[in-house]
Amino acid sequence: MKTGRRLVACVSVLLLCGLFVPGRLSASSDHPGGEPQLRVVICDRVGMRASELNVAGREFSRILRSAGISVSLDYFSDSNPAGARTQAGCTIPVHLEGRYFQVVLVSEAPYTLSGDALGYAVGGAQPRAVVSINRARNFVERHWSGTQGDLPILIGHVMAHELGHLLLPSRPHTAFGIMSTGWGVQQAAGAASGTLLFVGDEARAIQKGLLQPFRISGN
Repeated sequence: MKTGRRLVACVSVLLLCGLFVPGRLSASSDHPGGEPQLRVVICDRVGMRASELNVAGREFSRILRSAGISVSLDYFSDSNPAGARTQAGCTIPVHLEGRYFQVVLVSEAPYTLSGDALGYAVGGAQPRAVVSINRARNFVERHWSGTQGDLPILIGHVMAHELGHLLLPSRPHTAFGIMSTGWGVQQAAGAASGTLLFVGDEARAIQKGLLQPFRISGN
């Protein structure tokens, strides 16, 4: 999974949503004093259950907190799940405008994405990560136990991986940790045990980047 000028192909499939309904499901925030803060809007174009979204968001937040990042999440559902193949960014409601990243949950990946990739990230003026739920489900069936709670846990880890490409734009994949490439049984086991995290100096680099003026590119 390489970072292109416009698109970062990665271990999870994240498709961009073009139309965004202010149908807010839930919101959570965690702002310990002194930590860099990350604001994320999750756009669900698949129609996941609120309980599943909350589990995915909880796992995502936990991974970022382990890197010293405070996370604020907002969830929205899309009014047109049938159009989830479109690769346009979500239209964020006015009250959420400002410094944020988008995470878009879609059913299918674009045909140009490599066969084993679960998602991708796009930089630029609207930085966003896209996750393919169908590919994530297939990954769980192949590499995990396939129990009910596994899919949302995996989605939370995929979200963190893809967002990592936006927060660490100049860094390639690693051999270990959340930013490793070629996910399989090892990454599934790490996600299940809660040990698939940012490693080395990745946390420090992310913290430093979030304290800089908001400027994310696709390079």
